[in-house]
Amino acid sequence: MVPLLVPGGWFGSLILILGVFMIVASFYILYKLVQGFEAFADGWRKS
Repeated sequence: MVPLLVPGGWFGSLILILGVFMIVASFYILYKLVQGFEAFADGWRKS
């Protein structure tokens, strides 16, 4: 049995990169959602 999550292995670094990417993507989506909601609220208040 070869351990998949070996430190410094290609699989370990792949998981790490994927995890970081997922965190950044979710923060970016949250930021965009907040921006869109603020723009929508501004437009709703003006009308």
